[in-house]
Amino acid sequence: EISFLTSIARPDVAIITNIGEAHIQNLGSREAIADAKLEITEGLPENGLLIYMGDEPLLQERVPNITGIRTKTFGKGHENDLYPVGW
Repeated sequence: EISFLTSIARPDVAIITNIGEAHIQNLGSREAIADAKLEITEGLPENGLLIYMGDEPLLQERVPNITGIRTKTFGKGHENDLYPVGW
C-alpha cells in the first residue's frame, strides 16, 4: 500500500519513526514490516531525504542498500545525526 500511495503523493521527505508490531498479523514479521515501510523511498525523488530511527537494527541494515537518496538518523544514541542532549 505504501508503494502505491507514494507514487501518488510523491514526497520530497519521508520519516520512519519506528518498526512496531501493529501490522504483524498482516505482514508476518517485523522484517516484513520494515520492508513495507521502506516502500516510501520508492516515491522519493533523486536526492530526496529519508529520516529514520537510527537505533532500529532492521532499518540500520536495510537503509544503506537504498541508493539515490539522502538520509538522516535520529534516536537516543550519539551515533545518530540527531539525538537528545542535556536532559
